[in-house]
Amino acid sequence: MSKNTTPAHNNATHDLASQNPVSAADIDWDRDANAPRSRRFDDIYFAQDGPAESRHVFLNGNDLTDRWRSSTEFTIGETGFGTGLNFLTAWDLWNQTAKPNGARLNFISCEQYPLTPADLATAHKAWPDLHPLATQLQTAYPPVSQGFHQLNLSTDVCLTLIFDEAAAAFSAMHAKIDAWFLDGFAPSKNPEMWRAQVLERIAEKSAPGATIATFTVAGAVRRGLTQVGFSLSRRPGFGRKREMLTGRIDEPAARTPIQKPWFSPAGIMPRPKGAHIAIIGAGIAGASAAYALKRHGLRPVIFDKQGPAAGASGNPGGLIMPRLDLGETPQARFFRQAYTHALNTLEEIGAARNGFFHPCGVLLKAENEEERHRQHKISAAHLLPDDFITADEAGLFFPHAGIVDPRAYVAALIGDVPVHQSTISTISSHNDLVTLQTENGTQEFSAVIIANGRDALQFLPARSLPLSGVAGQIDWIDETPAPQHAIAAGPYIAPLPGTPDRGVLFGATYDKISPGDAPTRSSASSETNLTAARKLYPELPSCPTSSRVSVRCQTPDRLPIVGAAPCWQHFATAYDDLRFGKTRNYQIANYQPGIFLLTGLGSRGLVTAPLCAAIIAQHLTGGPAPTSLDILHALHPGRFFIRDMKRAGAKSPSY
Repeated sequence: MSKNTTPAHNNATHDLASQNPVSAADIDWDRDANAPRSRRFDDIYFAQDGPAESRHVFLNGNDLTDRWRSSTEFTIGETGFGTGLNFLTAWDLWNQTAKPNGARLNFISCEQYPLTPADLATAHKAWPDLHPLATQLQTAYPPVSQGFHQLNLSTDVCLTLIFDEAAAAFSAMHAKIDAWFLDGFAPSKNPEMWRAQVLERIAEKSAPGATIATFTVAGAVRRGLTQVGFSLSRRPGFGRKREMLTGRIDEPAARTPIQKPWFSPAGIMPRPKGAHIAIIGAGIAGASAAYALKRHGLRPVIFDKQGPAAGASGNPGGLIMPRLDLGETPQARFFRQAYTHALNTLEEIGAARNGFFHPCGVLLKAENEEERHRQHKISAAHLLPDDFITADEAGLFFPHAGIVDPRAYVAALIGDVPVHQSTISTISSHNDLVTLQTENGTQEFSAVIIANGRDALQFLPARSLPLSGVAGQIDWIDETPAPQHAIAAGPYIAPLPGTPDRGVLFGATYDKISPGDAPTRSSASSETNLTAARKLYPELPSCPTSSRVSVRCQTPDRLPIVGAAPCWQHFATAYDDLRFGKTRNYQIANYQPGIFLLTGLGSRGLVTAPLCAAIIAQHLTGGPAPTSLDILHALHPGRFFIRDMKRAGAKSPSY
């Protein structure tokens, strides 16, 4: 059996991080059981015939084979990932079960003390029958780092690992669970895993008719599950265990009051499997959306008046590197997760193998004592796994970071998704369909994703989103020796992606521009970029440069806008008294049917777009969110409108 956790004191999503940090499991190997043993909990992870016990207790205990035959989307929740045994046996059974076309399995598991990748691989040697699936899991397995890690292991199987304490993990997730695997070490070894707070979160996150199965029949567990609404029954246990428990909850317990109902995604209506989804914009945002939608069994179609990668995504190179902020704010965690998610996406599409991503590493230079002090605190905070970051007097070095060719990146993400070089003039939604007006007539879709940067404003009411444009010029010199790794300190310099000594890229300027204005290249901007680049890399030669200028679309808080488009009139009336404080119980947010926003990515779109697109795909399918609820709130399209309502009351946007 697997393991987890230490106590929590309330329902807050991430206030436990400092008290209950995630750390690698401290294990030794039990020779008699041929299994890893937790030193913390003094118990083994699985029995001698672990796969057979997993199938008996969790797969048969939840009647999965029969349920899967008629299910198009099924979500399993687990307490304690451990070695991943239960996930592997579930995945194996899923592959063997006849299911409806397009069916998808979501598996969510929490773990506070994850095995290291090496220990995971060693544990998997005990189950040769599961070797092919275990190898896939080992390849995708994330580093030991707190937070959400969503892994698309095949076209129909998605694993979401939440490395966190159990109650915090389940409070943070946005999902409806159909079947629970209540694992974890025995209650006598790890009572915190089975405490009331964890069981309450399990009940709250259960779909109507959800089931549970567990190996233990301990009285405290039975009473706790009954108290939160499960009807229980005993079944014969596995091997020498006489009994096990199964249960069902038809009406999930009353949920904890929604703290920010204006950001709740509960009012978003999913689209059916195979639905046609329009995407406006063929830059990194739209391309990432197309890739994510295809993975979720939807059929995207892209519209862009200029074609793929015509804007900022048409630069010859762009950095893939993390943004690290001190503190456990949603913003800080979003940028950390976006970085690892982007690296996973680049791996999935073979970016390094196909030559358009060069993971040369990036040095973030410490140019003064203040920045050196900040970087020291970042290093001491262990915001990334040790093999993702090193620190010395020169700065912070990110060995997995590098430089990508955005044009090839966009093309790989789009793949065979149709791209129409058309202009969309209007969008309207009616009767669960969205109608797009083009120069060639109208077309209907199940939904539309507006992902065309600051041009998104043409489809939105006035004052709804505070998007602004910032022009950025980059310069490059072809066939010039470049530094071995990229160097950044605000401005940056990097080898051009592609063949060795292809050239060097540097930039970029930041110049605000007015709505509707087009950016222009200038020799003054080239000189600014050259001067900054030589400070980072004095060997840069003095010779003519090539340059390109484009517009970044950004928001006041430098976070993207991601999610369903709010019904602005509903927001203005339902939340009109927020300027007086939270005076009553508010209804959850209403959204415009089938209209979604993915914009405002700023200068970090190459890193943040894949995670943002995964969030949109979840909204469209109704599956588990790839990140925590408070991050969904931080990216919500209605956040600026709500902010203004709280400050002094805001007028409803004009229609």
